[in-house]
This record gives sequence, structure tokens and C-alpha cells, in this order.
Amino acid sequence: MNAAIPEGVRIDLAPGRRQPREIDLTPGTGKQRLAKGTITTRIGKDAVLSYRLEVEGGGSGGDEGLLIGTLVLGAATLDVGCVTQAEGLQAGDAAWCLEELSRLREAH
Repeated sequence: MNAAIPEGVRIDLAPGRRQPREIDLTPGTGKQRLAKGTITTRIGKDAVLSYRLEVEGGGSGGDEGLLIGTLVLGAATLDVGCVTQAEGLQAGDAAWCLEELSRLREAH
């Protein structure tokens, strides 16, 4: 049985909550354009993430924090988007996303 491979996946870490915490992963080309100020960091044995952080006005739950980047995980390249919402959110509030992404492993 051959199952179709999805275009991407969304991981909802706070389902049903007013303040979202989501990670989107899609097949990447490795050519995603990242703005000046891009941060590149090793987040696991075989994983390197290049990303930028943004804060946008949100709703009643506070501002939205975005992490937009490219993850090279072994031989795989994924485009990554993380979003959270909180009152008083700062642009550097992405530790939760880095922690979750560091748990990913390449399937063999």
C-alpha cells in the first residue's frame, strides 16, 4: 500500500487553547530567502537550522511570535515555520520551538 506523502505537516502543541503554539514543516528547497540577521545554529547531532524571528501584532491573546527558517536534518531539507502568541512577547522568545525541533530525527 502506497500512501500519499503530504505537502507538509502542522504540529499543534496547544490544541484548543486561546494562544497557539504550532510548528509547520514542509519539504524545502534549501533556497528559502532569509533576511539579514539570519541566525544559524546546530540544534542536534545532524541538524542545522537557519532562521529569523519576527513579532507581529496579534489579537486579544497578545502578539504573535514567528520563527521562519530552513532546517537541514541529515540529507533532508525542510522549511520551518513556528508560531506562538503571548502577552509581552519578545522577538527572541523562540526557545520552545528550538527545543521541539531539536527532537526531530531523520527517518531511515
